[in-house]
Amino acid sequence: MTPLLLSICLTILFISCTEDKIRTLQVKALGIDAQVVGNILSGPSVLNDPDRFVWGGSVVKGDDGEYHMLYGTWECGETYPAFSNAWVLHSKIAYAVSDYPDRDFKIQKIILQGRALDGDPTAWDAQMVSNPHLKKFNGKYYLYYI
Repeated sequence: MTPLLLSICLTILFISCTEDKIRTLQVKALGIDAQVVGNILSGPSVLNDPDRFVWGGSVVKGDDGEYHMLYGTWECGETYPAFSNAWVLHSKIAYAVSDYPDRDFKIQKIILQGRALDGDPTAWDAQMVSNPHLKKFNGKYYLYYI
């Protein structure tokens, strides 16, 4: 396959207002070299899983000093439905950990799946669990998802 240069230019504007001034911070993501192998993008990434799609990671720094990521995932391949159906019917939330906030995450395990996969097709999250967001409030971690 031909190398694919991903140029992601992102400018994030943070505005902090005080009585007499406005401060701004601009952040620009750098491009990476990657290539498409089969139907999968291969190259540098915060987290790679060759057997599953990875979607919407949420990272927090734990009290142990490590970085903990929860992310949406679902299997991919010829024996699974196409992307557009697979995320609805087979999405799960998985857990990964790293010593860094932006690299070297190691997959640990699937922590949550749609309850239809566990035999409860009438539950509110029967078909999918997706878009995890992890927050810490008053010493407890909370997982928000759809």
